[in-house]
Order: sequence, then C-alpha cells, then structure tokens
Amino acid sequence: MRKSLFLLLPLVVTNAHAVYVDVRHEYLDDSKANYDRAYISHRFANGVGFAIEAISKSGGDDTNKAFNDLETQGNEYTISYQFKTR
Repeated sequence: MRKSLFLLLPLVVTNAHAVYVDVRHEYLDDSKANYDRAYISHRFANGVGFAIEAISKSGGDDTNKAFNDLETQGNEYTISYQFKTR
C-alpha cells in the first residue's frame, strides 16, 4: 500500500516546476583532454531565479580517459530576478 501511494504522489502534486539542466562533454584532440560542464537553473513563480554552472576536466596521469580524477576548472553562481513591466 505504501509503495502504491508513493508511486501516485507525482500525480497528486499540483505545483508546476521548471528546471533547466544542461550537461556537456568535450574532447580536445590536440591536447587529448576531456572537459565536462553541468549547468542547472530554476526560476520560481515570483520571478526569482538561480543557476549553478560547474566546469571540470579529467586530470591525473591519464587525461585521455573521460571522468578520470576530475579537476575543478571553475564554478559560476547566478541569482536573478525577472520583473514584468506595465
């Protein structure tokens, strides 16, 4: 019974949520390096939004292997507000 209620829960929820997810992988042939980027953003109904972007590359002894000893290349955090004009 509990599992049935848990599986039906998404049908009962009345709020609408929108999330943007962008994941990219890039391989540079000349340097034989793998780069990855993940971008996640969300905007609430009141106009406030936020976004997080994380960039990393494969490191260690063998940068040719994807997802090998990931090194952070930078992060970006954004908070925004979208307003309506009359």
